[in-house]
Amino acid sequence: MKRFLGVIVAGVLASNAYGQGVTVRVREQVAIEVAGATAAYVIEASVADVVVPQPGRILITGRSPGSTQLIAVTPTATKSYLITVAPSRAAAAIGSEAPLQPTEGVYEIRYLSETGQLQNAFDIFDRDGDRKSQLHIVNVHYFREPFAQARTSFPSVFYRVITPRREVTFLDDFVDVSPLTVASTQVRGLHWRDRRLELHGGYAAPSMYQDLFLPVDRRWVGGAGYSFRHRSLRITPTVYGFFSEPRNSTARRGVVTSIIADTRWEETFYARAEVGASKSS
Repeated sequence: MKRFLGVIVAGVLASNAYGQGVTVRVREQVAIEVAGATAAYVIEASVADVVVPQPGRILITGRSPGSTQLIAVTPTATKSYLITVAPSRAAAAIGSEAPLQPTEGVYEIRYLSETGQLQNAFDIFDRDGDRKSQLHIVNVHYFREPFAQARTSFPSVFYRVITPRREVTFLDDFVDVSPLTVASTQVRGLHWRDRRLELHGGYAAPSMYQDLFLPVDRRWVGGAGYSFRHRSLRITPTVYGFFSEPRNSTARRGVVTSIIADTRWEETFYARAEVGASKSS
């Protein structure tokens, strides 16, 4: 039986978007500052576009109503943001006189001649008062024999329900709990988030960056964290279990427990510390 003790302390100067959601309207653009960021991508490209015109600055453009995860890549780590794309101002103005349709659908098809692949993205958005839901499906078909992957795949599929109190996602969600537990990984399974409890269970699944797959070993994981707040300080004990050992990797079955403390001052300075221990066989 092996044991491991880890400690991580981080302090970050950032814009007021760091660690929070970023909202942008369809066909509008917003910029955020992320120290050291050299690249960025979104999990659902049908919702938003991102570019990095210069190191540390990311431009986000809304494409269609919905939400997605933005992943900023720095020389030392990755950072995730929740991106929410609201309807355009014209649609909002129309909605002030007549109610918007409660159900909307978006379909996008792309053919990439360089890699010989056809991408189909399909989204259905439903709104019932404060309750919002989204069905999202991305299908990719290769007309030429791909390397080490199937001709047809579904790199992103989920059904998400959001209310003022909680968010529940079935199938794919981008999970970034902490460096010692689950960090920057798309997990296919069941996900629950509310004001205090965060729960994830499933297996690591590949995600997409533009026309490229970001492969990972299919490793089963499950766990939860529960937050306690006192003013600007948040303490979150977590426990996560890893239940498989992928071939050709150093990963082992085991359990990781950690305690995360994070705080924020004046919306511009964010600090986090984590201490954890693991047991593996």
